[in-house]
Amino acid sequence: MFLEAMLLHLIDNMDSKMETMRAHAEKDRLSPSVWTPWNSPLERIVLKKADYLNPPTTADSPTPAPASVAPAKEAQQMPLSSFAEKLQETLKK
Repeated sequence: MFLEAMLLHLIDNMDSKMETMRAHAEKDRLSPSVWTPWNSPLERIVLKKADYLNPPTTADSPTPAPASVAPAKEAQQMPLSSFAEKLQETLKK
């Protein structure tokens, strides 16, 4: 009985953490970053999967930034590393 109880506890704990991550990412919809702010209960930041897989295009922005203002690092299209490419492929499945 102990092994089954331990397994049930671990599954319940993982389910709770996944729901906390989902709610935390959902709450942070207005931020332009693909990462949420720090979450103390989870002791981590959370990747917003939908924003990561579907980055906003420059046509989506309501007003273009003046030429004298450099765009933020996150807004710039960075070349993907091989790890990032594999991560995106896996997340899209």
